[in-house]
Amino acid sequence: HVVAGATTVRAVLADSTEVELAVLGAVRGRDAARIDPSGLLAAGAQPIEVGEPADPGDPVRGVGYPAGGFSAGTAAGQD
Repeated sequence: HVVAGATTVRAVLADSTEVELAVLGAVRGRDAARIDPSGLLAAGAQPIEVGEPADPGDPVRGVGYPAGGFSAGTAAGQD
């Protein structure tokens, strides 16, 4: 529901820089979305390196702050 109908979202970085990001898709039935990180990279954000890229069907871990509360979970990767 967070990105329902949205084509972009805005991220606010630690230094208060605002970056507009394209929504690439949402996960039905879950409060999750896939976004294009290129705007974050252009703003100087650095990705963390945690291993090999996931393939469809691989388990993946997601962490976030939905509705202001910390949440973490595991799911199967989808393309």
